Amino acid sequence: VTATDPSLRRSSPTLTLEVDEAGVAVVHMHDVAGKNAFSRAFVAELVQAFTELAHPSVKVAVLRGLDDVFSAGGDREVLM
Repeated sequence: VTATDPSLRRSSPTLTLEVDEAGVAVVHMHDVAGKNAFSRAFVAELVQAFTELAHPSVKVAVLRGLDDVFSAGGDREVLM
């Protein structure tokens, strides 16, 4: 597997993972409706993405949020 291998790319309605040729991984959180709030499902998806990045060809990982907000924090379900 190389950094540009399709197995190191994924996309869902709330998260995109891409790795470039230099081994730079970008995990982009884009849950616009939930403002990237950390629900149980969203956290599970993040954990899965970073687990996939535990690969020798990945040199660094960048976690991105939305243009106007990184994350709203924990959602009500998680906090209560």
